[in-house]
Amino acid sequence: MGQPSTPPGHVVLAEADSHSYVSLRRRPTSRAERYALGRGLRQQVPRSSLAEWRVAADRPDPVALIQQSHAGRIPELRTTKTLEALQVAVENDLIDVLDAQGLAEAWRFASRARNATVQVRGKPADQLPHDARERAAVTAILQYGPG
Repeated sequence: MGQPSTPPGHVVLAEADSHSYVSLRRRPTSRAERYALGRGLRQQVPRSSLAEWRVAADRPDPVALIQQSHAGRIPELRTTKTLEALQVAVENDLIDVLDAQGLAEAWRFASRARNATVQVRGKPADQLPHDARERAAVTAILQYGPG
């Protein structure tokens, strides 16, 4: 059996020896070693940083792409209302119903989270709060449980 291939640029923990899981003839990594690897990884990448995600500045909005591509022949797409544009896109077979539902759900959640963040901070923000108390207040407004 050969070495497992890892997609280029997709290394979770380069120091971890995953080859012991490829063959039953090799000694597996002990629990203590796996725990030590996990602790080392958490020191390199703390849990709090796992929640951060930033959209690249040049990343286009998927709904805006649909609107720009088809607004010339479908005038109803010329709207600033995202959910209406998604409905028009579905009606004109530009996007699958399930994809549109997923985009609409994500848009609603992002809007609710943005509004809750404004309520907590008193000013507009495009990122969820880093401060634990502000985050707890946002989750309470969104009616999510603690944690």
